[in-house]
Amino acid sequence: MVKPSDQITFAGSPGKRRHGLIIAGLLAVVGAVALLSARPSLPDGVMIGGLALVLAAGFAVHVLRSTTGSAPILTIDHQGVWFRDWGLPKVPWRHVAGIHVAGIRLHLIIRIDLIDGEAFLAGLEEAQRRTTSSLVRPDRLSAPGGAFQAPIGDVVVALREAHEAAASMTKMS
Repeated sequence: MVKPSDQITFAGSPGKRRHGLIIAGLLAVVGAVALLSARPSLPDGVMIGGLALVLAAGFAVHVLRSTTGSAPILTIDHQGVWFRDWGLPKVPWRHVAGIHVAGIRLHLIIRIDLIDGEAFLAGLEEAQRRTTSSLVRPDRLSAPGGAFQAPIGDVVVALREAHEAAASMTKMS
């Protein structure tokens, strides 16, 4: 059970880095092959190879910057829940109606249903409200199950326990 003073954090999945670097490596291989096969009969090989290598380098830098560090991607405490990819401040528990697992077996999603989510989003500053994330909807927030280093079951249990603890604290006061 989550105590009111506890803060639980979850790190990001190392698989995201691995998959991103594999894609960058494949782009680099395509670029190298295009450069090596560039001849007078294939003049675009240099352009295609160079572009693929630049994209591979840029993508590798992006993947390394976005996956490096020990900063948590999900924080749960007695006040609410925060997920990095939402681009929102901490969502107070009073706005959370329920927590569910949705999706198919290979692509599970943690779904957090909101109570009057439009009022919560309307109360944010303009810059915070203009989130382009497809994970944020007026009636719910979503978090991909594969985004976490911990098993999805552990994340959902922690979310539900913190939500129930906050609800019981509200009823007591």
